[in-house]
Amino acid sequence: DTDGITILANAISGTYEHSGHTGTDHTITAITTGLTTAQTGHKVNSTPTVDYDTDDDRLIEVDSLAKLDAIRYNLNGDGNPTGDNAAAHNDAFPTPMIYHGCPDTDDADSDPNPCLGYELTENLDFDTNDSGATHTNGTGDDGDDWYTTTTGTGAGWNPIGGHADSPGQFTAIFEGNDHTISNLYIKLDTSAANAAAFVGLFAYIGSGGAARNVGLVNPYVDNTRSGAVAFARTGALAARADGTVSGSYVSGGSVAATRNTGSGNEVTMAGCLLGYSSGAVTASYASCDATVTGSYASNSEFGDRAGGLIGWSNGAVSGSYATGDVVADNFAGGLIGTMDASSQTTGSWATGAVRDSGSDSNSKVGGLVGRSKTPITGSHATGAVTASGSNAKAGGLVGLAFTTSARITSSYATGDVTTSGDISKAGGLAGRLANNNVAVGASWASGDVTGSGGGVNNLGGLVGIIGGQVSIAASYAAGDVAASGSGNNTLSGLVGYVQTGPPSISASYARGQVSATGGGSNTLGGLVGASQDTSTYVSNSYWDNTINTASASPGGGAGDSTTDLQAPTEYGTTGSIYENWNVDADGQTGNDDPWHFGTNSQYPILKFGHDAPSIALQRNPQHAAVDYDDDNDNLIDITSLARL
Repeated sequence: DTDGITILANAISGTYEHSGHTGTDHTITAITTGLTTAQTGHKVNSTPTVDYDTDDDRLIEVDSLAKLDAIRYNLNGDGNPTGDNAAAHNDAFPTPMIYHGCPDTDDADSDPNPCLGYELTENLDFDTNDSGATHTNGTGDDGDDWYTTTTGTGAGWNPIGGHADSPGQFTAIFEGNDHTISNLYIKLDTSAANAAAFVGLFAYIGSGGAARNVGLVNPYVDNTRSGAVAFARTGALAARADGTVSGSYVSGGSVAATRNTGSGNEVTMAGCLLGYSSGAVTASYASCDATVTGSYASNSEFGDRAGGLIGWSNGAVSGSYATGDVVADNFAGGLIGTMDASSQTTGSWATGAVRDSGSDSNSKVGGLVGRSKTPITGSHATGAVTASGSNAKAGGLVGLAFTTSARITSSYATGDVTTSGDISKAGGLAGRLANNNVAVGASWASGDVTGSGGGVNNLGGLVGIIGGQVSIAASYAAGDVAASGSGNNTLSGLVGYVQTGPPSISASYARGQVSATGGGSNTLGGLVGASQDTSTYVSNSYWDNTINTASASPGGGAGDSTTDLQAPTEYGTTGSIYENWNVDADGQTGNDDPWHFGTNSQYPILKFGHDAPSIALQRNPQHAAVDYDDDNDNLIDITSLARL
């Protein structure tokens, strides 16, 4: 066209006006083939047309469930669906402007598709008939729109991208604008081999995709299967997210996955927000219950995993939390079921109760993380942890931490830890620390640790069992440790048992009571209950022998009175028991000044890496019940000069 007007191949019939054209308008018949074109950077107006990006932010506006559903026909969010997808998409977005009205702000040659994704402009509710049904009882409501039933598959919402193996990946932006999606209902019940691989609002948020500032209220997501599938992922927002998730949440409801039959090395994972994540998750939360049961695993790397926020994380998680209860056969964590090699958790927490189902042996159960291979920093858990299976690893913060990257720094746990299965390993902070270079620094636990199973149980106020050259520095345990039943137990105020080593324990202490009852043969220690390593590996560390009257502790350390432990001092004070307590707590260069010694009648507490609420909680445990963020904006409320 000599006037420079570019007509796209999917142009509809009508009268068009080019903003830079000074001549007469042109009437154009729709052309569908034979054109090689590029977007010129102008909105082309036709009659009739609708602008679906009225704020020109390059996000197509979604104000109905029909439009939400139509996203599946344009997973890259470019506003240019093709073929049959174009017709299906435009059923929800009728008579759209070119690219649905998104302005082209970039060079046409490098970025011919101006839309970047979708955004909610209204709250959406799957309870379309206003029956008030919450769907949380699992029955659903077939009177609602978007409630579909498929024989052999199940009922409810079909995940965007599909729930079968190899679903379509959403690679665009989904911006919630702080709107909510209520009463999402998915109840999958299938025997098909791969039909249960991805279950959630989105099946798969691919690399480059993003979900932001969206809330899911009272979702019911249930992935039940009897057919074999290598990886079954279930999450209310997304089954899998390789892209980023930020400012998003789940409030109420439940997420569950169940494997009824079959055998083999398979993984079933569920999280209230995400089933699996390898992308960054920031400033997000969940307050729903997560459950995974029935999964068979002949290898301990497999099995099932459930987390209050994420079932299986292989990415960074920061500033996020979960408050719901969590149950799993194999790996259960209040925030994350398992943290894998590329994961890390920073400034996050969990408050829900966590337990294993008791049906499988070798479970890993933690108030924050079931099993961790990577760093946990500035995080905490307050929920009770319970393990009833045999050979369980249970910890107030993490059940099992292993590999050289597993470091716990400036973190704490306050929930009680209870095991009833045989040969269990339980600690107020961690059940088991394994492999060389695993480290704990500037961390503490105050929950009581109790074991009542048979066999040999290892119980510690901080760590149940150590295997390898593990480091513990500037840390303490304040809870009581108790064993009962017929087991032959090793228990102490800090570490129950050292299996291999030598570890390194420095500038640390324990102040809880240690006791054992029942018919078993019990070994009680001050800082360490029993040790296969006979070297001296404890330095400048103590237990309160006014409370724990143990006379010995393998590896070194000394008992000291409550009065002596509550003596204010400074680092370097000659002859003080705290003379050498200015140590490296985080594995970085230099000492960290980790301790605050308080006044007479106060034990030392940790200040390095801890915020004001954590410090107040250490001094005044009753503060555990006080909410210092009344408006839930993730900012601690300041109401006095003292808090300032």
